[in-house]
Amino acid sequence: MGGVILTETFEIAWELMKSDEKGDNVPTNPSLWAQAKSKAKTKFKVYPSAYANGWASKWYKSKGGGWKKKGKKVKKSWDLVKDIATATRSAELWAQNDEEIYFTVIEAIKSAVQSGAEREDVHTMLATQILPSAMINNPGFQQELVEYGEIDAMSDVDWAEVADGFIDYYDQYKEEMV
Repeated sequence: MGGVILTETFEIAWELMKSDEKGDNVPTNPSLWAQAKSKAKTKFKVYPSAYANGWASKWYKSKGGGWKKKGKKVKKSWDLVKDIATATRSAELWAQNDEEIYFTVIEAIKSAVQSGAEREDVHTMLATQILPSAMINNPGFQQELVEYGEIDAMSDVDWAEVADGFIDYYDQYKEEMV
């Protein structure tokens, strides 16, 4: 579950990273540039091509569009993916190894199983409520996020992936009830 999100994030970041390394120009008016590309796609048989891109660029500039270099202040895309993976791994370790957090999560799973909740609903509850609320009050985890760097934060954690580490307990408690 969470791995799919991380994979999609990685693919997007990979594309961004490739353009970061090239030092690409970016349009100052992205919606106008999208319009220019759309017009070029309808006008030319082959897109992208040197002719089509040249025509789109000329049309874009004639409508007031401009270009700027990607700023150096923007964090590299790969670093953003690393930050998400690092924050997620840190949350997994804290959730599994901090006794208070661990038993809070386990009790929530037991309670959900006893109330008849479905596996997917329990996973969603863990990822959206139980784990984030348990972790936000943990000073050790919070300090670790700060030490990792300026981007790492609670919002960088892939909570669905952290919940994946606990969802097998659902099956275990479900079997014990039978």
